[in-house]
Amino acid sequence: MQELTFVLNALDAYRFGLHDNQVSLDVYSKLGEKTKRWGYISMSVSPDAQFLPKTAFGGEIYQGYGKSEISLGFRRMNFSDTSINMFFPGIIYYLSSGFALNEKIYIIPQNATFSLVSTLNYEPNYRFRGLYSLAAGNAADRIGSLQDLQKYDTVSNRLRAEYRFVPAVSIGAEISYEYRAHLYNTYGATLFSSYWW
Repeated sequence: MQELTFVLNALDAYRFGLHDNQVSLDVYSKLGEKTKRWGYISMSVSPDAQFLPKTAFGGEIYQGYGKSEISLGFRRMNFSDTSINMFFPGIIYYLSSGFALNEKIYIIPQNATFSLVSTLNYEPNYRFRGLYSLAAGNAADRIGSLQDLQKYDTVSNRLRAEYRFVPAVSIGAEISYEYRAHLYNTYGATLFSSYWW
C-alpha cells in the first residue's frame, strides 16, 4: 500500500442544458522520479447521469526509456443504453525545466473514430501542474457523452491548472473550446478539487 497513491475526484458538470454529478477514484502505482514502469486504474460512477457514463473503468501502463515514456491505456464507459471501449496508446518526452510533451491517440473501434491529442505539460514542483492541449480527429477530444462519439471533424483546445495548497488537497480550473464540423462549437470552464492520500 505504501507504493500506491489514491486520488478521489468529484465533478459537478453542466452540458447542453443538463446537469450531472460524478465521483471517481484513481489508484496510481510507483509514482516518483526515475520510475521506469508505473500505471494507474480508474473508476467512476454517476448513477443518475443524463449525459455522463453511469459507470466507467479502465487503466493505463507506462514504461520509461531514457527521457521518454510509452503508454497503453483502455477505458470502458457504460452509458444508459450503450457501452463503448476506448484504447489510447501514447508517448511522453520529458523536456527541461518541468516541461513534457505528450502525444496520444484515442481510438474507438465501434464506430471507427479517433482523436490525436498533443499536450504540453508544465510541472515545476509537486504543488503546481499546468497544461495546454490541442486535439484533432473525427471524435471529441474527451469522450464524456454519446454526442462525443458522433463522427464529425473536430478540433479542440484546452488550458488547465491545478494547485495543491496542502499536500493532500488540490484545486484546479480548466477552460476549453471545441469545434465539431456541422454539429456545434462549445466553450466552457470547469472548477474541480481532488483529495490525495
